[in-house]
Amino acid sequence: MKKIAVYLSLIFVATAFNGCGGKPADVNLARLMDKITERQVLSDGMDDINADSLERLYNITSAEYSQFTGKFNSVGILGDEAVIVEAVSKEAAVSVKEKMEQRYQSKLNTMEGYIPDEYEKIKKGAVTVNGNYVALLVATDQEGLNEIFKEGMRGEYQ
Repeated sequence: MKKIAVYLSLIFVATAFNGCGGKPADVNLARLMDKITERQVLSDGMDDINADSLERLYNITSAEYSQFTGKFNSVGILGDEAVIVEAVSKEAAVSVKEKMEQRYQSKLNTMEGYIPDEYEKIKKGAVTVNGNYVALLVATDQEGLNEIFKEGMRGEYQ
């Protein structure tokens, strides 16, 4: 009887801790991007990412995501870029992360000898993963952008 009680207690504790993990809340990505825009952490002159540009720039297809949002500089002279994708599964999140890392590396390579200040800005950015959410975050105000992303992953912008 004691063994059963211990076993049930272990299951209860494991279940309780599983619910307290780092899994993000349901995130409204449009609202999250509104906050990024409101706080002006990105440079002026940013364009919205649409499904075509997401596939063209990142090679991320509609089969890999349930929602996305983003802003980028279509002229290519600014390093700022904020793209957040909710992948449809853990496997898709791995694929999206790899594609975002390729985009990030491409931005670094492009700016290295072209615009040194933008290159330094990009170096401070990163690809970030939180559950099935994958983001490429590069901004003039990198700390501000990172904080907004964290707040969004906690479900603060519903």
